[in-house]
Amino acid sequence: MMNDLVFLRHGHALGALETGAASDSERPLSAVGLAEARVSAAHLKREGFSPAIIIASPYKRAAATADIAADLFPGTRRLVLPALCEGDAGTVLKVLSDTALPEGAGILVVGHQPLLGSLAGLFLAGPDLPMSPAGFARITTSGAGFFPSPDNTLTEHYTPGGARN
Repeated sequence: MMNDLVFLRHGHALGALETGAASDSERPLSAVGLAEARVSAAHLKREGFSPAIIIASPYKRAAATADIAADLFPGTRRLVLPALCEGDAGTVLKVLSDTALPEGAGILVVGHQPLLGSLAGLFLAGPDLPMSPAGFARITTSGAGFFPSPDNTLTEHYTPGGARN
């Protein structure tokens, strides 16, 4: 049994001073970030990824990235998870491990660095992965469910407009 897990960093965001955002949580995606998010989501769809659920940080830039992905995967269940912007890896791991999905189902997690790179490293029993804006790590889990394991495999480490690993 295997499942598909994608950790997607939000697209490039504008700074708080540039936009007049009252806080970091309100920083929007830039025009480049919107385009990057579309490219990454379209790439995932072309590669056969189909999430059963999209879990996203409530921060504006991550929510907008998740919205772009959801447009390509209509009908996908959505969950907002504050732990993704709070750096709370334990809560994110618990939510992922408690998510019961059929074999072959996927989860798309949209959030921020450095947490996403740390989570990807945990799932692969390796070092943290670098994640560029709108970049992602696609991981195939080795068993039923979504748990860290040295038997999980990195299917793709993607950077929009850049080199793929």
